[in-house]
Amino acid sequence: QTSGGCYSTITNIMSDAVFICMSTRQLALLIHLKNSFSKIFQVIHVDLNGNSWYTNYTGEVVGRKEIENDLAQRIKYWISKHQTALRLLNDLQTLYSFPLFLHFGYVSMAIATGAVTVLKGNMSQLEYCFVGTHLLGISFTLLVICRIGDFIQIQTDEITEGLSGQNYFLLSKKEHALIKTVLTAINKPYVFRVVNAFPLSSVTFKSVMTTTYSVFAMFSQMQHEN
Repeated sequence: QTSGGCYSTITNIMSDAVFICMSTRQLALLIHLKNSFSKIFQVIHVDLNGNSWYTNYTGEVVGRKEIENDLAQRIKYWISKHQTALRLLNDLQTLYSFPLFLHFGYVSMAIATGAVTVLKGNMSQLEYCFVGTHLLGISFTLLVICRIGDFIQIQTDEITEGLSGQNYFLLSKKEHALIKTVLTAINKPYVFRVVNAFPLSSVTFKSVMTTTYSVFAMFSQMQHEN
C-alpha cells in the first residue's frame, strides 16, 4: 500500500495528471489564439466589384482611419499573447522534460515485464485482470500524452490560418509590418521535446511500443531457452 501510494502520487505530479492538465490548458490557449486571429481582420471588406469598405468591431460602417489604431492595437495585443503562450510552452517543456523521460522508461519496462509475467501463466484470473488493466491504462495514458504533443505542433503550425481569405492586403504599412513580425516569429511549428532527445508525438509512441515488444520478445526467448 505504501509503495502504491508513493507511486500514484509521484506519477500524477511528475508525468500524468498535472502534465495533462497544464498542457491541455496551453493547447486551449493556442486554439483560442488561432480563432481570435481571424476575427481581427473581419473589419475589412471587399465586394465582388472590388470595392472596399470598413466596419468597426460592432458592425458599424466607418472610415479606414477610424479603425486603424484599434486594428493595430489588437494585432499588437495578439502578438504579446502569442509570445506569452510560447514562453509558457518553453517553461512546461523545461519542467516536464526529464520526468516524461523517466515515465517513458517506466512504461516501457512495465509493459515488457508485465507481458512476460502474464506469459508465464502462474497467476490467478483476478491477477491477470489487474495486470492487464494496469498495462492498458499506462499505455493509454502514454498515448494521450504523446497525442497532446502532436496537437501542440499542429496548432502552432496552423495558428496563422486566420489570414486565409482575409483582405489584409488593404492594411497600412504599419499594420503590414506587424503582420510580417507575426509571420517571422511563427516560421515553424513548436515541437515539444523530451530531454532534447525525441519529440513528444505519436511517432515516438509507436517507437516506444515497438521497443517494448522487442524487449518482450527477448524475455520470451530467454524463458523458452531456460
